[in-house]
Amino acid sequence: MQKKFKIEESVIVNNGVKEPNLGEFEIGGWQGRIIKIDKKRDKGRILITIEWDSLTLKQIPSAYIEQSENDGYDWQNMILYDSDLEKTKSRDNRAFVKEYQDVLKEKYKWVSFGVQGSRISKVLGATNPNDEMECLRKWVEHLDKKLNFSY
Repeated sequence: MQKKFKIEESVIVNNGVKEPNLGEFEIGGWQGRIIKIDKKRDKGRILITIEWDSLTLKQIPSAYIEQSENDGYDWQNMILYDSDLEKTKSRDNRAFVKEYQDVLKEKYKWVSFGVQGSRISKVLGATNPNDEMECLRKWVEHLDKKLNFSY
């Protein structure tokens, strides 16, 4: 029997379901809201796009976000089959989701740059990447420690 899902409805991923792109991450128990339903059927199943809720975002492994960033996958949303999901009660609201997405975007801003991004992140630390003057100050501080110009 086909399950009837609606946009904005909260869902939970069934146990045993693996992340479809990277394949090594168990995502059973992750929760979110439906943001898109693709009526085209794939092997008799409907594709559903889920935006993870803030509680799921807080427990997603760093390794998953880093690998997703490096491979160009979206870690905030996921497309799954309707057979992988069950309806559930909402645990938060969109404001909490947006707030925590912003926190994670800031934290993993440099990851997609690979090894260089890792080095940049170490130099800048918790500096707000949008604060250009503070970033420049951190770079000058770092270069002063690392470079020695003898005359």
